[in-house]
Amino acid sequence: MRNSASTFHSMPTIEPRRSSSDASAPSDQDPPPIAIVPDEILHHIFLLVAGEAWDNRGTTATLSWDDIPCLAISLVCRYWRRFALASPRLWCYLSITLHSSVEQLEAFIERSQDRPLFVKYTGSAYIVKPDSSWGRKGIVLVDQSHRLAEFHVAELRSEDVTALLSFFRKPAPLLRRLSLHAPVQLHGPSMFSRDLPSLRDIELSGILLRWIPYRDMDTMVLKDQFTPSLGRLLLTLKDCPKLRVLKLGLLGAMDSAAVLGGMSSSGDPQPEAVHLPFLQEFSLSSLVAHDIVAVLRYLTFPKTTAVDLKFFGHQNIPLTLARDCPSLGAIATAQESIILELIGALEWSAHIVLRTPDNKLQMEWEWYEAGGLPDILDTAGFSAISLPALKHLSIVANSFRLREAQWLQILAPVPTVRTLALDVRNSMVLELFSALSCTPEAESTDGPVQLPICPEMTDLKLTHLDGPLTILRGLVDSVEKRALHGYPLLSIEIISQAGKPLFEEICPRLRRCVGVVNVKHDDHYPTGYEPLLAHLDG
Repeated sequence: MRNSASTFHSMPTIEPRRSSSDASAPSDQDPPPIAIVPDEILHHIFLLVAGEAWDNRGTTATLSWDDIPCLAISLVCRYWRRFALASPRLWCYLSITLHSSVEQLEAFIERSQDRPLFVKYTGSAYIVKPDSSWGRKGIVLVDQSHRLAEFHVAELRSEDVTALLSFFRKPAPLLRRLSLHAPVQLHGPSMFSRDLPSLRDIELSGILLRWIPYRDMDTMVLKDQFTPSLGRLLLTLKDCPKLRVLKLGLLGAMDSAAVLGGMSSSGDPQPEAVHLPFLQEFSLSSLVAHDIVAVLRYLTFPKTTAVDLKFFGHQNIPLTLARDCPSLGAIATAQESIILELIGALEWSAHIVLRTPDNKLQMEWEWYEAGGLPDILDTAGFSAISLPALKHLSIVANSFRLREAQWLQILAPVPTVRTLALDVRNSMVLELFSALSCTPEAESTDGPVQLPICPEMTDLKLTHLDGPLTILRGLVDSVEKRALHGYPLLSIEIISQAGKPLFEEICPRLRRCVGVVNVKHDDHYPTGYEPLLAHLDG
């Protein structure tokens, strides 16, 4: 919960009942437990409840104002009602829904007096038609912009969002948190005259706003926003040295910022290096790979920063991310475990995702064009960033149909892998097995040598290894060839739905060249195979 809801201020001015100094005074009758709570503590509890409830209030439009704590508190007894009505801060939390009436809003505004307001508009983005009442609910607060401390809009139809936001054009000197979300992309108005000197947290999605002169920000989450020029963006970040969360989704190219964002490129500041020592979360996505690299080249951040990069579109641009951004390189250098996801759909959409198990480092490539698969492997995944300490690699592939040469291209940059886990479905797994047994020529101090791909691999794990005996034989052939070249596996683990007839042939062959062979039954498939597979484990 935020400090704004919990910070103790002056007590309400009402007839005193008791204080902490006389709470333990003797009495002829034992009072109820609540009666011995001093007024200043009771007031503090009320503020905590009101602020916490407002913070946690959901985004559905079905909640009634009867659920608001300050109203409930005021109905308990006459004393609590006087107590609540005398505390302006209890009425500063406005959670406005379709069920909120203008009269209720006006009553809350009056009772809150001149205290900072915390406003949350939440509705339903799936109602049949726009609701004109949102405009009226905006008018009520139009003269209160100078009091706004937080302002949130979510789950409204785009038309309702536009109608609501159009009223808030006056400066908001106290506003610290602003979050605006729309179900579909829309052009937002110039809110609060772009005069927000106290703003520290902002979250935008679905609403395009002109670039605000941000300063001293703590959180910036700007999804699908007009792209500023590189100089403008870096200057903004330089003015936010204590930034903790930075998530940018950029539309268009930086060299076209003047066209897309209405910004003039003349007099644009020269790019300068930016150090963000407190950055905890960093996300950057763009349709232009060059723009992502350009930003990374000027940023430095801690090794503990969680990084998420998304490259959209097939541009076939060679990337050297670790070299371009030493901070990113330092994070990548420390990684020992990586998950590589390869997902394709009907040859027109494909994803390559490279991430750590804890998702602290994640990079994604997504493109929508047929015939681009061989080329994209040159610039995506391990081709874009080096992981010299990688020991454990998990590959999850679905409908990603690669040839042997392409699997070699994927695996060649990670020769340090010791444990390889595979969950490969509908992705030409025989080609992968062939690649694992391939021994391309490599250079060494003694001249050319024949090394298998992933020469340090000692453990192999396979999930969903199902299909005809041909696939299992391909696996065994691959493992036997590695052993023949002096690179045997210490262990192999197979999780499959296949029954005993298929494994009767391959398990003896595997045990002749692998230290430990473990075959497990997949519980998601029909029962009856467990005893058979358990027998083969012996």
